Amino acid sequence: KMLDSREDIQKFSDYYFEFHEIIAQITGNSIFIRCFGVILTFLKKDFDAVVEKVGVGKGSYYHREILNAIRNHEPQMAKALMAEHLQVTSTIYFDTNCNE
Repeated sequence: KMLDSREDIQKFSDYYFEFHEIIAQITGNSIFIRCFGVILTFLKKDFDAVVEKVGVGKGSYYHREILNAIRNHEPQMAKALMAEHLQVTSTIYFDTNCNE
């Protein structure tokens, strides 16, 4: 759904956050789920502006690869991809929101 809605930023945003909520739920860690929910709420207010500026390509790549690693039962690959995704995304997020 997320990839199919790349042209509609609001729909893409909704599916983007739904994807992350599902991944958080998969962990089964109630503390992580709560903390992640707070982080997503914080990020949501600026997300549309970031997507408009940098597009959906980078996030979509990581989401697809992380999901493939989970499906293939490759937890170390999923972990490495998630770490890289967080690094790239946080750099883009802070560069976009702190350099205006």
